[in-house]
Amino acid sequence: MAVAVVIAAVVTGPASTNEAGHSGGGNQPVPGTVSGTQDNWIESVCVTGSFVDGQGGLPGSTGGGLCRSRSGRGAISISQFDSDYKMRNGIAMMHVRYYVSGTEPGGTVIAFAAVGGGSADALEPLTQFGFTVNTTTTR
Repeated sequence: MAVAVVIAAVVTGPASTNEAGHSGGGNQPVPGTVSGTQDNWIESVCVTGSFVDGQGGLPGSTGGGLCRSRSGRGAISISQFDSDYKMRNGIAMMHVRYYVSGTEPGGTVIAFAAVGGGSADALEPLTQFGFTVNTTTTR
């Protein structure tokens, strides 16, 4: 099973912008294809021995996992989705503040969210694989 990773922190609203300043509005394009493997992604942001498969996915995900962040702040929720809309909806439902998302070659949308006090720096290692750190804002 493929696993998506989303990194996020708690906020009070679902509007979002990425580091380029683009709004997370309804017609947002599907995240870009990313490089590497799930093992590469998970190893880059998770403390070895802390990853739990099948637990901690965001609402609407088709699979997920949870781990302790290498940054030492909070946890990382890893989720996979069958659509970009469902990914953005799950992030909004959980008031995720920081996350990255991308599309695997087969079309599965993956997301890593910083949860439990996590911050954007916990997701930065994923940028080497083509992920973009996104920040949600309060409306």
